[in-house]
Amino acid sequence: MCSSDLSQTCWSFAHPEAVHQILATHWRQFQKTTRFRQVVSRALGAGLLLAEGADWQRQRQSVQPVLNQAAVSAISGVPYPGWQSRLSRWSAQPRIDLDEELRAGWMEQLLWQLTGLDQTPRVSLLRQSLRGVQDALFRQLFQVILLPRWWPLGGRRDERHSLRTFHCLTRELWEQAAPGSLYHHLRQTLAAHGTASAVGLDEARTLLFNGYETTVCGLLWTLWHLAREPQWQDRVVAEIAGNAPSIGPSPSATLAACWREALRLHPPAYLLSREVRERVEITGRSLAPGDQVFLFLPLPHRDSRWFAAPDAFRPERFLQPAEQPVAAGGGLPFGEGPRGCAGESWAEIGRASRLNSSHQIISYAVFCLKK
Repeated sequence: MCSSDLSQTCWSFAHPEAVHQILATHWRQFQKTTRFRQVVSRALGAGLLLAEGADWQRQRQSVQPVLNQAAVSAISGVPYPGWQSRLSRWSAQPRIDLDEELRAGWMEQLLWQLTGLDQTPRVSLLRQSLRGVQDALFRQLFQVILLPRWWPLGGRRDERHSLRTFHCLTRELWEQAAPGSLYHHLRQTLAAHGTASAVGLDEARTLLFNGYETTVCGLLWTLWHLAREPQWQDRVVAEIAGNAPSIGPSPSATLAACWREALRLHPPAYLLSREVRERVEITGRSLAPGDQVFLFLPLPHRDSRWFAAPDAFRPERFLQPAEQPVAAGGGLPFGEGPRGCAGESWAEIGRASRLNSSHQIISYAVFCLKK
């Protein structure tokens, strides 16, 4: 679909082939939109998420080895110990606010992996500031005119307060990170490459901002669907029952399939936007420099051409052998290509390894709920 005004042309693509070409095949011909970079930089600075061209290449080369090394160490080990006491309470309570429990618990674990320290006292204030920052960024992304930060409108004072709080807390976490933590490895490596400390802090904020929301989205939707589908809940429990009293089993094939199906139905990144840098042809259509491109991921995810009964929760799609192969570009909960969502690519390791700790949390939660 294409629309045009006097200043620019806007394109919207939903076919998996077009999505794949934009995000993977011809990714160098696109960049994050000017509006996206203007808005998100207010919270996350100039880190890897927003960098373009040679800047992006340099940052990727310096950050890549640290993320691989630290992520493997953090995710392959035992998850955050605080889950044991938090999740063990679930079986004794008649009703649980899963949204609150999982959001608070995952924030505790994420901070533990990033800093190597128990950051429980900071969790509530950090989550509150993150909500304020997220709400402000969402509103600004869709404003017709992007107003300056000093503009005296109602609500701007709260936005500035949330942003200052988020920046102050993340600076403290970055500076206090213990040896062996992801932040500590990142700080040392960037210093060795002569990277400015401000850029390192931007990377730290990006890891926290994206690593929190994307993963907790998968946790919540997977448990929500399992609660509504007793047959799949039974299959998950049957696979993990022998290991459930302690958090640490490898993710079951059934649970991994449930996770992927939940993210197909509810991708963390609903809308991806790009701006054309160089003239390029996408599925026979010529896009000119400056054109705006929008990809609404639920459309290919819920298209009957790529998924039978696309609105139904069917984890068997991702069990082997798959009932229907997914076309490239057809199932992308975190985007695709080198510039995929930072919530997935921050560790740059295999999908199964990256989700291992999340699967362990779900496994234990389902076991407790089933009891």
